[in-house]
Amino acid sequence: MEYIENKIFYHIQTNATWRDMPKLKEGDIFETGVEFNPFYQILYSSDFFQNAIKLSKEYKHLIETNQAFNTNKDTLGYVFTGTEHLLKSMREEIFERIRSDKFSELPSRQKCLWVIPEGNVENLDYWRKVFSKDGGDLLKLSLTGKIHTTNEEFVSLNLFNGSVKNIEESAYKYWNGEKGKSQEETLFEGKAIVVNVLEL
Repeated sequence: MEYIENKIFYHIQTNATWRDMPKLKEGDIFETGVEFNPFYQILYSSDFFQNAIKLSKEYKHLIETNQAFNTNKDTLGYVFTGTEHLLKSMREEIFERIRSDKFSELPSRQKCLWVIPEGNVENLDYWRKVFSKDGGDLLKLSLTGKIHTTNEEFVSLNLFNGSVKNIEESAYKYWNGEKGKSQEETLFEGKAIVVNVLEL
């Protein structure tokens, strides 16, 4: 973990439908680390689980009665999205438990702001591509607070084999800031000032 004061970082303000909050603009001052961020808020309050369970039962019935070919894409989409949200929620709860127990000084994934260090062009280009499909803005921020830099490899759903033990092992690597094979991600908690709003 590192404490920073008035350091420049960037943040991608996505236009994704799950981001249910007013858009930040130049001159805005805000605090992170107090309330749930939009990423975790959608996992915390979503009804995807209930819909996915209901639709999974319907799909199971269609398979058992040889009618699975009649299943429309929307039904399968809800089942897939619900399952993905369930896995993400399980991951986030396990990661937060371990952070709270063993790494409590570090920013929480549930309340942090994800930021990109100034000058890290490769990192910025990577995250721009990840979020480009939803559109949005690139915020230039002046930050004062604490950051934790780690690797996104350890939160990949493709890495988990379904066991809690496996997710816990990845969480320790994540919070220890171990080097991974994917891109770095930086978590921030503290005071942020929007210096400029740029095109994504």
